[in-house]
Amino acid sequence: MQKIYILAGVTGLLVILALAAGFGLSTGWAVKALQDEAMTRLGRTLAVKDGVSLELSPLALRFEGVELGNPEGFDGAFVTAPVLRIPLQLSDML
Repeated sequence: MQKIYILAGVTGLLVILALAAGFGLSTGWAVKALQDEAMTRLGRTLAVKDGVSLELSPLALRFEGVELGNPEGFDGAFVTAPVLRIPLQLSDML
């Protein structure tokens, strides 16, 4: 019985590592999805200047150097944030 728990734990760890490795190779989809949501819901542009990474504990997307643009007719950024963390559940990534 204990061997089954060990096997299940190792399998779960390998799945998480595989997802993290795949995510690390291609993060453009996460930035594009966030930009599309900002434009759809707020009608504003969103820029992620310093990239995105996956945090494993707790599971989250970490966007760095985020700027939300002003509406037309205004200059500069409406809001800037050095880090934006979006918590995830494992089911969100499958």
